[in-house]
Amino acid sequence: MRIEKNWEKNKDKINAYLSQIFKKDFTIDTTAIIVCPALNTGENLRNNTFVWGHQKGLDDAFYDLIYLVHESLHSYFKMDEITHAIIENIADIGLNKHLENKDVSFNDCLSYIKMLHIKILPFWNIYLEKKKADIEKENAINNISYDQSAFDKYKSKIKIMNIDDFVTFLEELDLEKLVNIKCSYSINIKT
Repeated sequence: MRIEKNWEKNKDKINAYLSQIFKKDFTIDTTAIIVCPALNTGENLRNNTFVWGHQKGLDDAFYDLIYLVHESLHSYFKMDEITHAIIENIADIGLNKHLENKDVSFNDCLSYIKMLHIKILPFWNIYLEKKKADIEKENAINNISYDQSAFDKYKSKIKIMNIDDFVTFLEELDLEKLVNIKCSYSINIKT
């Protein structure tokens, strides 16, 4: 009942955000099986059904909403690493910022696709048509830097894409050959 009331209160804002991101008409018709928050679980069961319940939702109503969207998107997209990174970009990062005006770093996403997030970041920023100042601010949060002009040749193509076209575009790129990532580390004593 708590989650349902919160969804009803925020669904128009969430759906407007998703429409802006998807750049197309779409429908996601899923069934959420809400379980005890103590289970700390979110799992898409396929067949447009998922299980959700997490203790963080008791203290942060937006947490439930963000992950309801996250799990629902697993019913829209096929299941692979690129789409999982896109889902995290849409829900975990973007919707979080949209609902709470809260910046989330890639460190808050699944660790096994962190490098993929970084590789697709310049293309994602073009897809979202982000302003240079916003890109620089978010890159500082994530401790990332890249030459935005190096990706300008993709702008005209990406700007006209919807989310499905964009996912296909990413899948067709050879990101391993196209994008070179150099890492540096800061070592600090934990406090």
